[in-house]
Amino acid sequence: MDLSIILVNWNSEEYLRKCIAMKARTQLWLCEKNYGSFYSLLFRLAMVVNASVRLVILVAMRLFARMFGAKYALDSAWLRWSTILKTLLVSRNSAAARSAIPIAS
Repeated sequence: MDLSIILVNWNSEEYLRKCIAMKARTQLWLCEKNYGSFYSLLFRLAMVVNASVRLVILVAMRLFARMFGAKYALDSAWLRWSTILKTLLVSRNSAAARSAIPIAS
């Protein structure tokens, strides 16, 4: 089953940040529910590495953003990947992690 979510919203960075975080938590929850905690840990690790590498690339691209005039696209990508990284690095037992979707035990 394929599920697509399209968000069209202007001037609401905080709302977009919450949606991105909820999506990441949902992916982890479904991964743990369907495949177990070991696979969930590997999935989390892969997502952390992916987000970290993308943020490093964005830092390098930001140095040249003024020349290319693509600052808005870089800001959008920065928001997405920094939110995903923060969400993944939050402890499972913290209040922020429990607020949206509980992780199956």
